[in-house]
Amino acid sequence: MVDSVDRILKDFFQIKKGLADASMTRKKVRTQKTDKRTTDRYKYTEADHHRVQILDPATGTGTFLANIVDYIYTNNFKQNTGIWSEYVNEHLIPRLNGFEEEHPSSGQLFDNWLSNEANQASQVKRDTPIMCVIGNPPYSGESSNK
Repeated sequence: MVDSVDRILKDFFQIKKGLADASMTRKKVRTQKTDKRTTDRYKYTEADHHRVQILDPATGTGTFLANIVDYIYTNNFKQNTGIWSEYVNEHLIPRLNGFEEEHPSSGQLFDNWLSNEANQASQVKRDTPIMCVIGNPPYSGESSNK
């Protein structure tokens, strides 16, 4: 699946480096609330984002995101490991997004953690121009999303 997404980015979207692309794009993002009496209740600014943003909406163990990291390394950096660390920090980690749904059995033990994750997920959903969504499809027998 990772190889297929890389090929689609290269062939269909003409993104030469596919999943390894580090190019940037600008997008309007919400910065803060303003006076409630105005019609537009938020202030906006332009922000740079990596063009190829990747999302696994049901991350689980992180298998797809880990495979993307391995795929990019193997196909683009294996022969030039000297620039790998800088690329990971500046151009890979900021493009990988993964969410996990709350599980009823977690109880209150993980409430704060789940709340923080939900807030971060909301920010990504609102402000990040996701280009690739990758992951397992929901299973109708086990998923609340039939």
